[in-house]
Amino acid sequence: MSNPCSICHEIPQCPVTLNGYPKEGTMDINKPKKCKYSQSNPLCLLCVRDYMTFQKKNNNSGFKCFSNCCWITLRGWETYGELGREPDDVAEPTLWRFMDSSGETVCRKCKKECNTVYDLGLHIKNECPERMVMCNICNTLVIYKNYKEHYNTCKIYCSECNEELITGDSKDINISNHNETGLKWIKLHKHAVKINGNFIVKTQRKPFIVKQHYCKERIIASCRGCNNFININNINDHLMCAISFSDHR
Repeated sequence: MSNPCSICHEIPQCPVTLNGYPKEGTMDINKPKKCKYSQSNPLCLLCVRDYMTFQKKNNNSGFKCFSNCCWITLRGWETYGELGREPDDVAEPTLWRFMDSSGETVCRKCKKECNTVYDLGLHIKNECPERMVMCNICNTLVIYKNYKEHYNTCKIYCSECNEELITGDSKDINISNHNETGLKWIKLHKHAVKINGNFIVKTQRKPFIVKQHYCKERIIASCRGCNNFININNINDHLMCAISFSDHR
């Protein structure tokens, strides 16, 4: 690999190509094509991942390729690498096997030396203690070596009253069972997480299994006296709304 990475301007480590849509012609979102420029000018695997994270933080759905010939839509692991591969595969299995040891084989993050480019790709994906992994509670990326500590302190909260929710494992819990108070386990997509001291509401595709609770902010009725909503927290404020009145005319 003689051409430098267009992001870091160094020899590409675990070189990857981009998958996008040519600016000319029709676009089929389900049929991305290989960016021809990236085929002759591949990028570092880690550089591409960092660049994608940067675009997401700026609320961008994609970016122009580095020759401005394609539009690269952010599609997770399908944004780059060999077309048709499985999620558990490394990004460029055919290319990296072909390269053998002819390329960068030392991990830039943890400095471990691998035998081949393909082995380095496996290391970055599955073994590197500095790799980023997704927390399935707060949906944020965490360095793997810190993940256990993060997971033990990461909580989810009610999206309405911010009460901490008790979570369970669907394998061990019968969600139809009630406890002595009549509460049961439920599936919940919408929840809140605490980031830097602030509660942020999120919605997760895969639901959490959580114990029901009495939500003090949940709207339970609309007051006929003042037309405002009633919840457990403000129910006493509506006592005056319940005073009887004369119906004499």
